[in-house]
Amino acid sequence: SALVRETTEEDEPDMFERLAAFESELPNMTATTQGLAACITEVNEIVTLAGEGIRDSGNQTFARRLLLLRQLAAQLTPPADRIRQLGEDFARQLHDVDQGIRVAIERAELEPGNREQFCSFFDSVRRMVASAEEGLGALDSMIEAILPLERMSRDMRAPLRDMRAGLTLFSEGRDVMRPWIALIDATGIDCP
Repeated sequence: SALVRETTEEDEPDMFERLAAFESELPNMTATTQGLAACITEVNEIVTLAGEGIRDSGNQTFARRLLLLRQLAAQLTPPADRIRQLGEDFARQLHDVDQGIRVAIERAELEPGNREQFCSFFDSVRRMVASAEEGLGALDSMIEAILPLERMSRDMRAPLRDMRAGLTLFSEGRDVMRPWIALIDATGIDCP
């Protein structure tokens, strides 16, 4: 009741804690998305080479193809693990960034004298959301392409499931970012 409410309110991070977490996590979030891009490049290279091997196999037996899929699964496991971990990191980092951006937007309404500074911030937030829509939106087609492949071979299921889980966490980040634009617009601050 009253004691529980007081404890909960005291445990809530204050405005400066949220802004500090935002400030420290934003570069980490950028590094995480760059890490994802590197993993996707690595996965594409592995899959391209494996695809050539499977196509070059011509009329090979299913047992031979299964062996090639097992080898592919083993090669995909390390980057798939990293993609899952990066997705988890991204979701955690995005939580802190979201809290900080929301606090900063609230402050903009309380400090009309700093309009120019907030307009610059709003512009960078709008660019970040647009970039996320484009970059993270491309992951949706990758996620869709992975689903049927999981059924091809039992060996492929684990790395593909890890990859899909990590990619989904990144893709869902757009749902956290989209409301930022509405919050900025709701401030009524007129930016050039």
